Amino acid sequence: MPKDFCRDTFCSYVFYLDELAIKTHAVAGKSQNPEYNFRHHHTVECVTTNILKYFKNDCLCVKVFGYPDL
Repeated sequence: MPKDFCRDTFCSYVFYLDELAIKTHAVAGKSQNPEYNFRHHHTVECVTTNILKYFKNDCLCVKVFGYPDL
């Protein structure tokens, strides 16, 4: 993490067709190597060809957010 943008960091991602993003807790303070210790269980009720294509061809994009050191 850039040392100027590593305060109160958290991660966020959207899984498949979910409308809401999944977010980690914010790691309070300044840390270039934050540890989130995050787990989330996703359940797919019905496996369709569309979700199989998603697993095969798409990427799960995890965004990391942090605040500048003022």
